[in-house]
Amino acid sequence: MLVRLYVEVVRNTPLLVQIFVIFFGLPNIGIRLSPLTSVFIALVLNNGGYVAEIVRGGIEATHRSQVEAAESLGLSYFQTLRYVILPPALEKVFTPVVSQCVLLMLSTSLVSAIGVEDLTGAAMIASSETFRTMEIYLVVAMVYVVLNFVFRAVLNVAGLMIFTRSRRRLLGRA
Repeated sequence: MLVRLYVEVVRNTPLLVQIFVIFFGLPNIGIRLSPLTSVFIALVLNNGGYVAEIVRGGIEATHRSQVEAAESLGLSYFQTLRYVILPPALEKVFTPVVSQCVLLMLSTSLVSAIGVEDLTGAAMIASSETFRTMEIYLVVAMVYVVLNFVFRAVLNVAGLMIFTRSRRRLLGRA
């Protein structure tokens, strides 16, 4: 119930609002955080809600017959989870989780709204000093595209290595 509420709140409110609530709202109840800590907490909570929903979907995608087969073999709940449900579920959700991680990286452009310096914040400063807004933001856009490409490539290679190794282990070919 609490997890469902958390996921629904995170998924149905904008990240910028979440950052503002943590940075500006928590001091009203006596919790003062630095801008960097506030942003970190907001990004973790936001991404955690989305990843939790992705993983839940992957686990629910496991066919009921596989769970019944594990039960008929006498596997405990945790053995069923470890050997029957999670391996295919994690492989199914890997691509959406990579996409969510990329979205997290792109969402960091919002952190300049509370004074945390990032690429977008540096671009705002540079454009206000040089008045070359178009050129500066085109460079920022290209940097984000390159970061996205590299980040996604690294994660996809890691996924290939992880899931190829786990398939070999399951097939008895270590």
